[in-house]
Amino acid sequence: MSPYFWSRGTRRLHGVAISHLLSDHVGMRSIIENFRPQELWYRLESPTPESVELAATARNFGVAFRPRVAGEAFDFGSVQASVLNPRVGESAANPAQDDESMLLRFQFRETSALLVGDAHRRTGSLLEGENPRADPLKIGHQGRATSSSPDFLQAVASQFAVVSAGYYNTFRHQQRNIMKRCADWGIRTYRTALAGEVRSYLDGEKVTAQTAPH
Repeated sequence: MSPYFWSRGTRRLHGVAISHLLSDHVGMRSIIENFRPQELWYRLESPTPESVELAATARNFGVAFRPRVAGEAFDFGSVQASVLNPRVGESAANPAQDDESMLLRFQFRETSALLVGDAHRRTGSLLEGENPRADPLKIGHQGRATSSSPDFLQAVASQFAVVSAGYYNTFRHQQRNIMKRCADWGIRTYRTALAGEVRSYLDGEKVTAQTAPH
């Protein structure tokens, strides 16, 4: 990720969010070292070796720890952030479970975005009654079949969504039934395996998606 940020002229980050503490989501040491974020957002305390190493790196660079749980809302610059998961009172599993993912909704005036980590159907069902409408939607768990139920997609009511997974990934993410499910709801879906970089612009009135030229 560092080369991408450098290519955009980014030299510092205000905050870094860790969705959950499985090894494929917690590799942020180089980001902390290279961009010195002011804050580290995380979901639940965990004794895993990866989280211990990450915490040590953050402390070495003076990063402020900000645990986040459902029900919190805070301003981040001109953006309002809401935390939808994990739930208050939950304790971290070892290893971390996908439904422990930190879910974040960002609102900029009349536009919003929803990031759902690796959340499965259980977490999705908890959100359906919370008016989680957002555009774009970052599809959960890289498009795995256990994420993004029809009821959840209906509740979010996105016009377009992004599925992030490598073309040759070994987990068979971006499964066809998820793509069909999005198509059935009229959701325009951008797949990084095919489109590469996808940028979402929220100007406060409308949302536009743009793929990087190849």
